Amino acid sequence: MPNLGDLLHELVTNLLGVVLGVILIVGAKKRWRFLVDPPESLRFVYSQSLINKLSGSRGATVFCYVVGSLIVLVAGIQALQRIVVLGRGLGYWS
Repeated sequence: MPNLGDLLHELVTNLLGVVLGVILIVGAKKRWRFLVDPPESLRFVYSQSLINKLSGSRGATVFCYVVGSLIVLVAGIQALQRIVVLGRGLGYWS
């Protein structure tokens, strides 16, 4: 069994991933400019700008929804796994 410090570190990291995914989804829903309509001059260093250049604002919005949802899904599943391992290690579940 992993030690408690590693489990808590992984759990916090996964929960931050969930928060990041939710921020992406909310930002796409509220059409935050830096996510759905960033400056075109940044297309070589900022993926959202390149996506906006290639497929327009709608494509950037869909990209935010898809990536945000995937981040929430993966980080959420991993967080639940860490919670189960932590609970079993502490004797709450057998």
